[in-house]
Amino acid sequence: MTKTAKQLAQAGAEIRAGNPRRARVLLDRVLKRDAANAEACHLAGLAFAGAGDLTRAAALIVKAIQAGGPEPLYCANLGRILFHMGRAAEAAACFRQSLAGEPLNAQIASELGAALAASGDYAQAALAFTHATDLDPANGEAWFQLANALYQTEQFDRAAASYERAIASRPLHPESHHNLGVIRMMQQRNGEARDCFRQAVALRSDYPEAHNNLAILEQLAGHHDDAEREYAIAARGGFRSAGLNRARSLEDRGDLERASEVYRELLRTSPEWPDAHLNFGNTLLALGDSEQAIAQYRRALELAPDSADAHFNLGLALLQAGDWEPGWKLHEWRWKQAGAAPRTFACPMWDGSPLEGRRILIHAEQGLGDTLQFARFALMVAAQGGRVVLECQAPLVRLLSTLDGVEQVIARDDMPPAVDCHAPLMSLPALLKTTPASLAAGIPYVFADRELVEDWSRRLALEVDPGLFRVGLTWAGSRAHKNDRNRSMSAHHLDALKHSAGVAFFNLQHGSAQRPGLTLHPMVEHCHDFADTAAAVLNLDLIISVDTSVAHLAGALGKPVWTLLPNAADWRWMRDRDDSPWYESMRLFRQEQRGDWAGVIERGRHALDHHSN
Repeated sequence: MTKTAKQLAQAGAEIRAGNPRRARVLLDRVLKRDAANAEACHLAGLAFAGAGDLTRAAALIVKAIQAGGPEPLYCANLGRILFHMGRAAEAAACFRQSLAGEPLNAQIASELGAALAASGDYAQAALAFTHATDLDPANGEAWFQLANALYQTEQFDRAAASYERAIASRPLHPESHHNLGVIRMMQQRNGEARDCFRQAVALRSDYPEAHNNLAILEQLAGHHDDAEREYAIAARGGFRSAGLNRARSLEDRGDLERASEVYRELLRTSPEWPDAHLNFGNTLLALGDSEQAIAQYRRALELAPDSADAHFNLGLALLQAGDWEPGWKLHEWRWKQAGAAPRTFACPMWDGSPLEGRRILIHAEQGLGDTLQFARFALMVAAQGGRVVLECQAPLVRLLSTLDGVEQVIARDDMPPAVDCHAPLMSLPALLKTTPASLAAGIPYVFADRELVEDWSRRLALEVDPGLFRVGLTWAGSRAHKNDRNRSMSAHHLDALKHSAGVAFFNLQHGSAQRPGLTLHPMVEHCHDFADTAAAVLNLDLIISVDTSVAHLAGALGKPVWTLLPNAADWRWMRDRDDSPWYESMRLFRQEQRGDWAGVIERGRHALDHHSN
């Protein structure tokens, strides 16, 4: 063996033994004699890498490749050094060159996959990891990384199968169980997902992401105590979002006070967290503390000026507080919220400028009650010279066709006529610079068909003593409404009205299996749309309703209506009022304490006794 060969062999041994300095002394001697010795350059590169000098290490191995050609080992080691330097795309090129020389090397195939994944090329990474698993089917890490790459490319079924192969090879690997659980949760296979997360935390008790996801599933299953325990463990483990999730879980259970405590604790430890300020503001608003909610929203916007949710919710809080000018402007941020892109048309959106006979399409965008409430603005647009085509929900078409000055009313699925511009219905208050004072006039603005009213009059004359005070009842809104649990009541709360003397009660409730324990004459059962319901309502003396479309219908008709509201009512009913600028004929009955419908009904019963006698 030559002197050079002996020194190279000894240097290699020193590197393997963890003595890079000794190796460099030997290699310096070789390189002084032969500066282009490829193996010496390669080993020197490894020695510098072992000493932490990755830049010189990479340069030396590049020199080795230039001197000795693209040896697979040289290319692989250069790839490893570049990968550790954060130069993933260059590392991938090195691993490709190494794999070209050793196509059956499963380790290099895996390293190529890791470099491609780190550079964001998950599709190619999946191909590399697939090659690695073909070469070494028992390699659990390769299966795990393949699954991760497939997940990133949204090949969820293949990813789940790969996680299962990873688990088969490494059953004690908690991350494989957790990631499989994430996919099962996405696939709504919640029982399997729960088992995966439980296995993950059994293998690694300090796994906050797994505890958080397990908590989400326990919450969905109604196991609220278990969910809160898991959220608390995840939060203690440093998974900050678990604190938000825990607070939301408490909100879902109606425990707003404890949710507030969680938010305060989050903000003590993370005072610069905009999401915590935003969500705390939502909770405060639900508790009826709009002033503090506004302060939280403003702080969220200081920290995250582009937060659409913070802008929009601040707008709602300002509207509730009666500060309408900025409130309506901020209400337009709803279009920038996730999943809420505005509809597009060939014509431009109206900017509030004079219409001067131009035709405008005004399109409803939310619930039936919202459309009834905001339909008045179509009249205002018509009064300003616009030829108005109003698009609304099909059950409202006949009724809203009575809007004076509106040229045409169509259903959402109808083909609109040619128009010059358009506007979402609930953007009109901002465009028209609406204030509470500007709503005072113009009631009623919808009307019932005279023949339908007379038909109902004849029907009720046959069914009910004409001397009785006629009251229509609605106790629940749509269950799909995000705040329905707060705004709707159980039918049994109305039982307290059954002893009201001289009163006949009529059913105006749609879609509820519950019935109160008082005599309830059928009415809504004979109504096919809101035109029918309007004619029926005009034959009653009073409507008593929770915050739902029937209350808006009665108000728009100018019919006396008592609206029953939760303690923290929707923004449109403002604060601390028993009347509404939206409807002159409306009286508001608010809960004095959260959830106290019995108290609301009791006050309503006393008022009803006064009216009916």
